[in-house]
Amino acid sequence: MHFLVLGATGHRLSLLVRTPSNLPQKLVQHTDVEIIEGTLDEETALGTAASCGASIFVSFAGPPIGTKGTPLTLGYKALVPSLVDQHFNRIIILCTPSYHDPSDTITFKWRLGAWFMRLFSDGQYREMVGIGEYIASLPVGGSVQWTLFRVGGLTNGEEAPVKATFLGSGDDGTWISRASVATWALDEITREQWLGKAPYISGPPCGHCAARKADCQYSTGRLFRYSEWSEQCQNPPISSTYQKDQSTRSNEGRTDIPWVSEASRSTLPIVPAGRMRELQLMHVWSFKTCHSFSCNLGDVFRSFVVEQAFHHPFLMDSLLALTSLHIASGTIGSNNNDANDSHAPLSSATVSEYINDALRYQNSAVPAFCTALENISASNCHALFACSVITMACAVVAPFVGSSRGNMVENLTSPFHFVKGIHSVIDKSRLWLAKGPFRFAILAHSDDEWESPLQETEVIHKLRKLCSHVNPAIRNILSRAITLLGSCFVKDETMAIPWIMVVGLDFVDLIQQEEPMALLVYMYWGVLLSGLKDIWWATLSGRRIVGDLARELARMNEWTEAIQWSMEQVGITKEELA
Repeated sequence: MHFLVLGATGHRLSLLVRTPSNLPQKLVQHTDVEIIEGTLDEETALGTAASCGASIFVSFAGPPIGTKGTPLTLGYKALVPSLVDQHFNRIIILCTPSYHDPSDTITFKWRLGAWFMRLFSDGQYREMVGIGEYIASLPVGGSVQWTLFRVGGLTNGEEAPVKATFLGSGDDGTWISRASVATWALDEITREQWLGKAPYISGPPCGHCAARKADCQYSTGRLFRYSEWSEQCQNPPISSTYQKDQSTRSNEGRTDIPWVSEASRSTLPIVPAGRMRELQLMHVWSFKTCHSFSCNLGDVFRSFVVEQAFHHPFLMDSLLALTSLHIASGTIGSNNNDANDSHAPLSSATVSEYINDALRYQNSAVPAFCTALENISASNCHALFACSVITMACAVVAPFVGSSRGNMVENLTSPFHFVKGIHSVIDKSRLWLAKGPFRFAILAHSDDEWESPLQETEVIHKLRKLCSHVNPAIRNILSRAITLLGSCFVKDETMAIPWIMVVGLDFVDLIQQEEPMALLVYMYWGVLLSGLKDIWWATLSGRRIVGDLARELARMNEWTEAIQWSMEQVGITKEELA
């Protein structure tokens, strides 16, 4: 058989690659390998590839982080018709779970995964959905037979048996090795079991997890490795050292870690990726990021949460993700706890490194978190609650860290989904959480607190007057959102965070539709967030929300005063918006 392969390195192969110098010399010099240099946006390269004489096209190509536009989708749309003209009879193309097949059952696990992809890497998400939709639109049983295979996380592990299924089947594990993918693709070409379909493929659990009936996530690069177990396994058995009942521990004899010298903590060095980077992240978490939620919970996140993370790796991943974003945000010295702990601005390349670290950790955390959430208990509810809170903070701040900001509407609406996740954990485990260190954090504001205050502030009064001119069909939704916002301004600014939960889905829909008045109300919420000075991610996000929406609403001349007031509250000048 003669294969045209895109994105990969037996049979006779024609490889379409961007940079041939990256291929092993042994492969390049092989008599059965033809190298075609080029990309999918080069007409000459596509013509050469289509006429190479192959009959089967296999693509392992995927968009890199930071992808803009949909070059792969457009490339396939240009290449596939040429392959049909050149009498190719089989195409098999890689995709991801971002694209949903009609046979899928979209569980919370995959819905949350899609949220994260859209949040952290919107370009990749749009590209993979575009590829899936295009390939799936090709006729089934036509002149060329197609298979669209989807994979989750890829590892460098050894080849292992593969399970081909659909999302939500129960056999849809998260990870698979690249060697297993290559073998499965070759086998599918021979057996033709998935013609005109889009299966999801994953590897089996490792032997250790299978014996313990645990959900194996094939995670790599963990901060804490257990050398006696597979390095790909996310669920190593907990060492007996950490199986003691936390309630029996005593603080007697405890010695607090002394502060490092002023000279040694005056700057935060740029640490290369790897184990030393993780050591840096744990240091920053312990002294800075753990205070990211409230002064009352700082010690809980610094000690209790880390202890929980020893037992639940998804929690360790989530706290490392937030710490990476904290460093990337440039606000590491914003907490008053250690005002002298600051660092010089990071280069854009270094910021990207920390953002990529956050993405990697969060992608590792999500599958295990979802699995644990389906089996919530007294032993894991504290870890799930802490992880959901940390994830919410990541969701709020991630779109506003770095230079690539993504789609404005998606940036604005993503926090709503994650706040729901927090409430889901609370609803399922309130009795257990009420007996632990998070008991004060789960107390909800009463309905009375959300009722309209006896006397509204002048700011809210003016906002309500502007709302009186909107379409009557949406006036009640906006009026309720303003009433709830007014309670935050008058009673307690910390109510700003739960506001995004109680405001309701109807208001979220208006944001997604870019209804101008809803965006103005949301901008006022940004003002509230920016006022939470002890919460760095809220302050940063609030200011960015106001800035983005001020640009968006600048055309509304009748709102000039309201927009100007919001900008002044967060310290944004007209020159900054220009």
